[in-house]
Amino acid sequence: MMMKTVLIMMTSYLLAAGSHAATTQQDLAQGFRNPPNAAKPRVYWWWLMSLVSKEGITKDLEEMAAKGIGGVLIFDCAGVGVPMPAAPSFMSPGWRENFRHALREADRLGLEVSVNMCSGWDAGGPWITPDHASKHFQQSELIITGPQKFSGTLPKPVGDTPAYREIAIGVGTRPAAPLSAQEENYREITVQAVPRKAAPGRPRVRATASSAQPAHPVEKALDGVPQTIWVSGGYEPGDAPTRERPEWIRFEFDAPFTAGSLRLLSNEGYGPRSFDLQVSDGSAPFRTVKSFELDRKGAEALDFPETTARVFRLLFTSSYTEENIHVREVSLANMPPVVISVDPLLAIKSGRDSFPGFGERGPIRPLVEAPLTEPQKDSGRFVVDPKKIIDLSDKVAPDGTLEWDVPPGDWTIVRTGYACNGDQIMCASPGAAGPCVDFLSKEATDFHFKHTAELLLEDAGPLAGKTLKYFHEDSWEAGLPNWSATFREDFEKFRGYDPIPYLPVLAGHVVTSEEVSDRFLYDFRKTIGDCLAENHYGRLAELAHARGVKIHCEAGGPCYPRVPPLDALKNLGRTDIPMGEFWQSEQWKENGQHIAGKQTAAAAHIYGKTLAAAEAFTSTRYYREDFHDLKPTGDKAFCEGINRFFLHTWTSSRPQDGVPGFEYAAGTHFNRNVTWWPMAGAFMSYISRCQFLLQQGLFVADVCYYYGDNTPNQVEVKQVDPSLGPGYDYDVCNAEVLLTRMEVRDGRIVLPDGMSYRMLVLPDRRTMPVEVVHKLKSLVEAGATVVGPKPVRDPGLKNYPQCDAEVTQLANEIWGDCDGQHVREHRYGKGRIFWGKPLRDILQADAVPPTFEYAGGDEKSFLDFIQRRAGETEIYFVCNRNERSESVDATFRVSGKQPELWDALTGVMRPAVAFRQEAGRTIVPLEFEPYGSTFVIFRKPIAATAAGKQPCNYPVWTEPFELTGGWDVAFDPKWGGPESVRFEKLVSWPDREEPGIKHYSGKATYRKSFDLPDAQHGAQRLRLNLGVVKNVAEVRLNGLNLGVVWTAPFSVDITKAVKPADNKLEIDVINLWPNRLIADAGLPHEKRLTMTSQRFDPKAPLLDSGLLGPVAVQTAQ
Repeated sequence: MMMKTVLIMMTSYLLAAGSHAATTQQDLAQGFRNPPNAAKPRVYWWWLMSLVSKEGITKDLEEMAAKGIGGVLIFDCAGVGVPMPAAPSFMSPGWRENFRHALREADRLGLEVSVNMCSGWDAGGPWITPDHASKHFQQSELIITGPQKFSGTLPKPVGDTPAYREIAIGVGTRPAAPLSAQEENYREITVQAVPRKAAPGRPRVRATASSAQPAHPVEKALDGVPQTIWVSGGYEPGDAPTRERPEWIRFEFDAPFTAGSLRLLSNEGYGPRSFDLQVSDGSAPFRTVKSFELDRKGAEALDFPETTARVFRLLFTSSYTEENIHVREVSLANMPPVVISVDPLLAIKSGRDSFPGFGERGPIRPLVEAPLTEPQKDSGRFVVDPKKIIDLSDKVAPDGTLEWDVPPGDWTIVRTGYACNGDQIMCASPGAAGPCVDFLSKEATDFHFKHTAELLLEDAGPLAGKTLKYFHEDSWEAGLPNWSATFREDFEKFRGYDPIPYLPVLAGHVVTSEEVSDRFLYDFRKTIGDCLAENHYGRLAELAHARGVKIHCEAGGPCYPRVPPLDALKNLGRTDIPMGEFWQSEQWKENGQHIAGKQTAAAAHIYGKTLAAAEAFTSTRYYREDFHDLKPTGDKAFCEGINRFFLHTWTSSRPQDGVPGFEYAAGTHFNRNVTWWPMAGAFMSYISRCQFLLQQGLFVADVCYYYGDNTPNQVEVKQVDPSLGPGYDYDVCNAEVLLTRMEVRDGRIVLPDGMSYRMLVLPDRRTMPVEVVHKLKSLVEAGATVVGPKPVRDPGLKNYPQCDAEVTQLANEIWGDCDGQHVREHRYGKGRIFWGKPLRDILQADAVPPTFEYAGGDEKSFLDFIQRRAGETEIYFVCNRNERSESVDATFRVSGKQPELWDALTGVMRPAVAFRQEAGRTIVPLEFEPYGSTFVIFRKPIAATAAGKQPCNYPVWTEPFELTGGWDVAFDPKWGGPESVRFEKLVSWPDREEPGIKHYSGKATYRKSFDLPDAQHGAQRLRLNLGVVKNVAEVRLNGLNLGVVWTAPFSVDITKAVKPADNKLEIDVINLWPNRLIADAGLPHEKRLTMTSQRFDPKAPLLDSGLLGPVAVQTAQ
């Protein structure tokens, strides 16, 4: 019976492992040669400022289909930076007619369509009413002393975020929302009287600002360090404060304060030009005490009539810079030390402030670790007994007035409510701007879907689910929603208790103890994350599935500029295609481009998704990339686990808009107006072949890291864990997957879809939810290997303190005497616990060598890899991460199968003729061109002792025969070049004297005749090596098209085309746009050959262009 059960389980595992595989080996080979549509890249199809035409739509889609693109993501957006003609606004009748035309044409051409659910990002639009807009909690405080009979109006809470200011971030702007919207939509949550410690002497003061850049918060102007600065939230000309859109710094005292002067220090030429000093008692409108005009150097001491007030505000109405305003230091005379709104760590822990990390493009680890900082013990802060907190909610009138018989003692009246946080979608086209939807509310998600997706599904008709396949939401770049109309009920559902008694913690009060308050903040963040996952992304998927379509979203980030409390993997797991992004930078920076690759792939693996997608090659280099530049970035993404690229970005063009035309401010630009587009099919074929193989079967990993239960939680870029070392790969999982999808079979941790791991690794922290500890117990009992420290307590407040006792009892049982120092291994049930032992040592003790490693090269050699398994076929993708050639012996953890080398550049598949098998592994000599790559496939059985018959897997090319002498070169006069010219030697076009060649952008054809030397007659193989090509070339020899070359080795096989004599060679070479655009930038508009919305400097250096050579014929036997 037991053997039968094992066989059934293994059969299920093998079926699952091959569930995404091509049906047969023949299908695998055929799919590699001619990839199906599912393997082809998609493109972001920007309808910039909604300006498209039916003619342009048809031409775009026809070119996409012709060059090997499999689908489009329609993305209406602004962000062009120059005036454009008016167009039908997003979701207007005219826009929807264009959408219907696009669907019909895509269906005709066999292209898949996705559509973004708003204009710009994140999610929202003018249809979002205040009830369904993004919200945050707000708090105000009033300090009183009893006994007394209090009768007065409580100060209305004001949000900490710059909710109703215009914020410019990168290329997008959030339009200002009227302050009245915030006032009209304020909703009371509770009013509580909190006991406080008597204040000594001077009043306490808090400081806030209207806005701030993430790296320059208002704290920087109040820290006593002149070298640090506060910078308001503007980034582009026109974002500086005005009388209509002022910026401000506000000081709020807990008792009336008197001042008659202030100190203000600013950066010369960047500080305020004018500002008003205003005061208020906290409930009445501000009144101006004095207006100031400053010179460019700023000022230090400024006097004003002595004034007593609770709130002082510096209202900045103009600046000496167009983008923002800088203040180095500011304070009122004799002002006590400032409390910056709330303690910065508390602001992070409560989800009301940004987390360090993406905001400054820093590493993810601080983002995850900051909220985990243990609360300070014995800090001296006053601890509030929750039994002494008095609920005053029923005593407060709708207008905020309170009638209360105050008991003896000092009290802080904490008024907590919520309102729209003012977040607007970014980069919306004209007429489409509006509030962000309430991401924490299921009802708001329904409302948003009804006003966008349902209308588009109506337009799609029978093409819904056939051609219109997906709805999309882009990267999280919104603010920090942290409340909703149903948040209290959601909190009770997810956490099991009422949050209201602990809301004073959000205002900085310690309730019960520092530890208990910290546990509440953990639960508060978790609930925000759960609401985001369930009420938005999960609900969005439910709505789409009910209508026969699916969703893909950048639901886990990147979260520039502000990171909300989210569980990135949980969000991504709610989508049908998890999606991230990676960037293309001018200089290669290791791990600099891949913001969310490993995270996205891990989500796909652990939630049973075939595809892991990415917004690919985003850049701000404006036409300066070629395919050779993009390849190493794309290969890195493949190694992280991405297997569907959404090329960013293709801007739809009308014929009358010129060439290269209007473009979004970020690229890389992929469209029919780019110079190299006629040769783009070769690059698309490479991507498609790679994606086809990387979509087969299942990812292979030995290790799964549990990234903990905290929020925010995000996965770092792929890296080598020092404990694990190179040659092994890994996944990352969250608590949800661990609890609901993991079980043990034959000592491996397995998921329902067939993914499996040899070990589970715990985070290096001592807190763990009790339900996770219970799950670990069952996994280890069943035979799992778990590595990590013993937990000592639960992080949350549910069932506290019983939960801690339960964690301790369970952990003692599982870990036994394993303490991570003296004892590092403990057996429990059928499994094992390790603590303090390197992962590599554990694996090697279990006779599990690396799945991939290599020898040869030198200390700078760097090969990356990824492995997938499709049934009985092992698929390895290996790439050279250096721009130099490499020759190595690569070792694969496979035996008994013939290694094959599949070249995604050419589609050539061949068995390796040089290999050997040792100790259950196969060693294959591999050679790589600069940034080269290859697939190594193991699918056909061979004897365990079989070996290759040759010493090398690659031809050995002889000394080249260089084609010297002159070349006839033809340019296109339409773009300023001469129709025909003689190059006596190969040089870069900018090195020529002729202006029409120096500044030429486009295609030129090189022609030459040559005879083969006698020594090359009869050679088995001949190739033509083009040497240096700027930037892409197509070769024809004796009338036979030999294909496009776009990356090293920049050569083509000419064996079947070459003759002993009188060979006619033609080479089309295409360079990049900048040389022509740089020249045109210095010409009057009427003399320009091009039109672009991107700005170029007429004095900028020109790019090397053309065929630089040396061009040579090489032979191999």
